[in-house]
Amino acid sequence: MTTVEQLIEKARALPPPLQIEALHYVDYLTEKQHEADLEWSRFSLEMALRGMENEVWPEYQTGDYSEKWQ
Repeated sequence: MTTVEQLIEKARALPPPLQIEALHYVDYLTEKQHEADLEWSRFSLEMALRGMENEVWPEYQTGDYSEKWQ
């Protein structure tokens, strides 16, 4: 039996108020994982771009492009 199947079986055995509480806990865990993913993404981006703050980039004008997207 998979973990999800075990969770479903145990959740069905709970009274409705506890099922709602279990659902809220699952929502909390999902949000916690999402926040961890966002933190990792921010960190990864910061590390990839570190040292580029003082880079000088050319400013392109429309005439600099050889092709235009249509």
